[in-house]
Amino acid sequence: MASDFPAPLPFLSALVPAAHVLVAFTTLVTLLIVYGTGLVVYRLYFSPLARFPGPKLAACSHWYEAYFDLISHGGGIFPFHIKELHDRYGPIVRINPWELHIDDPEYYETIYGQSPPLDKLKHLEKRFGMPHASFSTADSSLHRTRRAALNPFLSTRRIQSHEPLIQAKLTEICERLTNEYVGMPKELTLNDFFACLTADVVMEIAFGHSYNLIATKDFLHPYTLSTTNTVRAVHAVTHMPWIVTLTDMLPENLLMAVSEQLRPIIQFRRVRNGAKP
Repeated sequence: MASDFPAPLPFLSALVPAAHVLVAFTTLVTLLIVYGTGLVVYRLYFSPLARFPGPKLAACSHWYEAYFDLISHGGGIFPFHIKELHDRYGPIVRINPWELHIDDPEYYETIYGQSPPLDKLKHLEKRFGMPHASFSTADSSLHRTRRAALNPFLSTRRIQSHEPLIQAKLTEICERLTNEYVGMPKELTLNDFFACLTADVVMEIAFGHSYNLIATKDFLHPYTLSTTNTVRAVHAVTHMPWIVTLTDMLPENLLMAVSEQLRPIIQFRRVRNGAKP
């Protein structure tokens, strides 16, 4: 038996889903506004750090710090801005929603003396792209376990055993400086000089083989230059850790094709893994 009711108009059928989407979108935006407002109120008035002085914007969001790390004067100036904050607010300053910065040596024993081990901030684990390294480990107990595995290699006796290696590298460098730079109208960039020296020493100790980077002309080796340039990106990675995740997902060949900066590091890693240069 046919229904006596007329069929719904087609345009009404199209409006119903659109209305649902609009309601869902409005609800989402409202929830985000409420959450954001509540978060700001908590950080300004109810956080354990709320009573400490500092810029209100810094207390509200880490993007205050990001501005000085990434944008202002080309980025990388937040440590210098912290000094300005101390001049304005005193020896203890809140520099972001989670951190205080202390510029008072009297507090050293209070923090590092008899106090229990302190955890690092969890979001800093990916700062250097190595979240599972002992240096990056946030949890203090896990850090202690990982650090214990390295302790035998960092003992005084073990470090002293590397003295001949280090001395040989220094002797070679001194000869280069004498022959190529003393009395010559030639500049020496110490950053490049020490980068090559450090890389040679660490590679010899860690891998049992040195690539003799200190013999590179003007100490400008692609590997050390690449490493230095990559470290400069640490500010961006600190505030946007998904950059490392995205980079790790991309094929190495693609990364080498699009990034001259990463190519020497990837090539070195392949050689260390047994691939041909």
